Amino acid sequence: MKRVLYLIIMFLFSCEKEAELSFHRFREEGQVLTIDKMNNSYNYILYIGKDTTLYDINEDSNKVPYNYFYQPLFIADSLDSLAGQIENITFKILVDTASSVQIPFYPDVPKDVPGPQISEWTDKNRKMVNAYPVYIWNPTNKTTSIPVQGVATEIIQEAKDEKGNWRPIEFWLSGFCGNGMWDYVLKPNYYVITSVYKYSGEFETDLRIKFRRGTKVFYSNSFRGKINKTQFDPDEYFNRPNNFLEDE
Repeated sequence: MKRVLYLIIMFLFSCEKEAELSFHRFREEGQVLTIDKMNNSYNYILYIGKDTTLYDINEDSNKVPYNYFYQPLFIADSLDSLAGQIENITFKILVDTASSVQIPFYPDVPKDVPGPQISEWTDKNRKMVNAYPVYIWNPTNKTTSIPVQGVATEIIQEAKDEKGNWRPIEFWLSGFCGNGMWDYVLKPNYYVITSVYKYSGEFETDLRIKFRRGTKVFYSNSFRGKINKTQFDPDEYFNRPNNFLEDE
């Protein structure tokens, strides 16, 4: 009997522990964002990192220690040296609700603003608001990639309605051609940090992040937050399945 217990204990201790990721602590404070309709997601990639090291993709110093640009459109022509290295994996999507970063929010432009003045009006009325850091992590020993449009990736927020159903409160604006579309390579145990708006409102509920890579969808841990119920109402123009990271 003692031998059996000993073997069980040894087996439990020998099992491989699930990898964990330590969050960075961001302490940027912006304005509180309260809106009354579905919002366009804003999820520019801020960093690429591994363990406790961050690489700022917007700075010339402290560069990512490998070539992270990958253009799948060129695979047929064999123009990309990474074409044979990218593999499908199960990503981990993690939201750090204990930290805060600032990202811009752009209110809708009034219809009476003349075309030549739209850019000036937008810059003048931009707000820097609170957001949560979001980690898209490759916890495997494989090399993979995530889709990038400009410097953003395919993420929206969903929330539970009063009936407990998950519904989108944001929409994704997809590009209409291949320009500005590529992938960022994530080597084993690397991650990217993007962000999502931290909303305020009268309805407290569970929220989560929805991330799409190709035809596969991944969800984050759920977290508590506040929104307005009108954020469930679909946008007048951007309400196709692709705007909610679903197949057309």
